[in-house]
Amino acid sequence: MKKQLEKNIEDTLLQPYTLKDLIKEIEESPQGLSTGYDKLDKHISIPAEAITVIAGRPSQGKTTFMLNLLINMCKIYPGKSFFFFSYEENRHKIGLKMLNILSQGEHNKRSNLDLKFLEENIRQNTSCEEIEKAKETFKELTTNNRLWLISKSFYIKDLSHRITYFSNENHNIGAVFIDYFQKIKIQEGILNRYVELQKISETLLETAKNCRIPIIVGAQFGRDNNPNRLDNIRESGDIEQDASLVLGLEKGTRSTNSFNEVPLGIKVLKQREGATDKMISLSFDNITLKISSREKS
Repeated sequence: MKKQLEKNIEDTLLQPYTLKDLIKEIEESPQGLSTGYDKLDKHISIPAEAITVIAGRPSQGKTTFMLNLLINMCKIYPGKSFFFFSYEENRHKIGLKMLNILSQGEHNKRSNLDLKFLEENIRQNTSCEEIEKAKETFKELTTNNRLWLISKSFYIKDLSHRITYFSNENHNIGAVFIDYFQKIKIQEGILNRYVELQKISETLLETAKNCRIPIIVGAQFGRDNNPNRLDNIRESGDIEQDASLVLGLEKGTRSTNSFNEVPLGIKVLKQREGATDKMISLSFDNITLKISSREKS
């Protein structure tokens, strides 16, 4: 019986990979996700069953860019759920930032809606049309289990188990965001941090493949005179090798207008199935945290 089983397995493995097989796998493979930015979508898509890295130096907008992507994807893919695991800030802060971004609609005329104003407004239950709309959107996303904000710092095995559990529970995961890579730890007693990060990267890639979902990970560049390079991801382990897409962020200092907007450069440092070294310029509002496709004059 055992020999027959082994023979059947061997026969299956030795079958030719036909055009029909290829077409079937292409049709069944999940497609990459749009970022919601036309300028960026011309050059990339967020790959499924793979790791995407969003890298930048401290205070260059990694978390904010990931939150803007998260909000965009929630709008673009109404049938999917999105998870944001924060290793740096608690849910209160992440939720407040999301409300701040959501408050900035196309017709919003406010220019001073910062986090302190927003938090005080919510605490005092002061009526504000933009904030009320943002609260309704946030409530709808969370009530329908389409938006999950999780701020517990899981060890990598526990993180992988949580993602796999949500995937198996038919949540129809659109993407998982993790902020950020160098904050993840391993439970086993490994003294070498490089080896530790290798295992973390390997586990994230296996999870993305097994669950057939995109995992989008924030990562920090080292402090370098020319930091926006693939080989400058600090304490990277093998994350830059395991990732299918790596985007480097660099926030400018020049204000584009009176509303405190600055350019945000997105450089395609690595893309397995596309061109690299493309630089796409978006606009970053330092007060509202809104990132838009076009610099305003």
